[in-house]
Amino acid sequence: MRRGFGAPRFKHGGIFIEFVDADTDARLSSMLAAGLNSVKNGEHKTLQGVTVVLTSDAELHKLNRDYLGVDAPTDVLSFDLSDDSQNIVEGDIYISVIRASAQAAERGEPAEVEIVRLAIHGMLHLCRWDHTDEMSLNSMLERGELYMKEVFNRGLIGS
Repeated sequence: MRRGFGAPRFKHGGIFIEFVDADTDARLSSMLAAGLNSVKNGEHKTLQGVTVVLTSDAELHKLNRDYLGVDAPTDVLSFDLSDDSQNIVEGDIYISVIRASAQAAERGEPAEVEIVRLAIHGMLHLCRWDHTDEMSLNSMLERGELYMKEVFNRGLIGS
């Protein structure tokens, strides 16, 4: 997918964070990198390159419609750009900042925490996790929460 937005960008090793229609924030960028690295390490993957794009609800709606045939907004989309190797992770993760903020308010959490949660979910998709039914979704969500605890409770970043 890789799109050149010309947006403010932060680089953390092979992880790139782009802020499109969102305020730039070095702390959030570091939080996202910690979350994605936690997944990469826990899933025993090699990072080729992952770009996280924080953007608008309208952009995710358009991507969802154009690439997945779903004419509805969503909170996170992942596009796997890797070859068929099971250990290489390369791709793009798009997150709707507005949708993440609304979901965070429902949880009583800061928006940044929900954005990291969505990035972790997107990274799990790039690591070949999928949810085709409620059971696989619950498994994937539980796995994501393990990485959230690792990042926030084990001091990989400040909460």
